[in-house]
Amino acid sequence: MSSYALYKNQIAAIVLKCGIDVTAAQNPKIAVEKPDGSTTEWNATVNDATSLVYTTTGSDLDQVGDYKLQTLPDLPSGYARGRAVGLTVKDDFKP
Repeated sequence: MSSYALYKNQIAAIVLKCGIDVTAAQNPKIAVEKPDGSTTEWNATVNDATSLVYTTTGSDLDQVGDYKLQTLPDLPSGYARGRAVGLTVKDDFKP
């Protein structure tokens, strides 16, 4: 699983590659498992032919630890889940 790092409550554009053509995706989402095991879905948009993008809000990355993210493009042939990737969320540095 690939891994990236952001900071708690950071606003950032998260781009996930799907590995397939998702231009026909309806209501694309990113499935999220937070460090405490709770799950949610973020409403994504098609970024280019093979990736989805979601820009976090201040409350999306509300826990420090390891998140799991997975694309959920709803294609005419059905959902085509992508490979799960890791995202590490760190606490703000405080001197």
